[in-house]
Amino acid sequence: MSPKRGDRVAPPPGPNEWDVIFGTGEAGKGWDELCAQAAANTRHA
Repeated sequence: MSPKRGDRVAPPPGPNEWDVIFGTGEAGKGWDELCAQAAANTRHA
């Protein structure tokens, strides 16, 4: 299931990090695949 507007962006925030949510459904498309390919970079972003 693709993330929708208002869903939390994975991974969950760590201490002193922002809780980020998707602003649009389009922003959620492909996010899981990007995290799988570049997990450290998506967490840093």
